[in-house]
Amino acid sequence: MLELMELAAGGTVAVAKGDLVNVEAFGVLHRARVCRWVAGHVLVDVGDGDFKALVYPDAIVEVVRRAAA
Repeated sequence: MLELMELAAGGTVAVAKGDLVNVEAFGVLHRARVCRWVAGHVLVDVGDGDFKALVYPDAIVEVVRRAAA
C-alpha cells in the first residue's frame, strides 16, 4: 500500500498499485490506474494507458475499484 493520501473531499485513503481511481486535472475527472509513489507524487496510467502522469495525492478524488489481491 502507498502511504495515506488526502482525498479532495477531505478524507484520507490508502491506495495500492493497480487501484483504479478518479483523478482531477484541469477541472476534469480522469480515470487512472495507480502505478507507484514517486517523490511525493503518485504515478498513474491515465485512460486506456495511453500516457502516464505524476499527480499530487490530493488530485485523487475517489477510489473506483481496488486491485485484485
